[in-house]
Amino acid sequence: MRYEYHDPASGGQLLMTTDEPDFARYFFRERNKLFNALVWNRGEAQSLTIDELRFEVPANAFFALNVSHSFRVNGRRMR
Repeated sequence: MRYEYHDPASGGQLLMTTDEPDFARYFFRERNKLFNALVWNRGEAQSLTIDELRFEVPANAFFALNVSHSFRVNGRRMR
């Protein structure tokens, strides 16, 4: 599921994504979309690739990605 909110007064945007098994962002392909990301793994532990380095993400963990990170979920849904 994807949700987008655009605030016309400030020009700000909020993008929310949940239960997308192929969720990914590639900075060098999407340079015109400058977003920071807050990630919450609400499910079981899983792996995430950030800038081609694989990380294990514990269950119920929060972490932040900055605008220049490329990332993808590896195999399971990041909730």
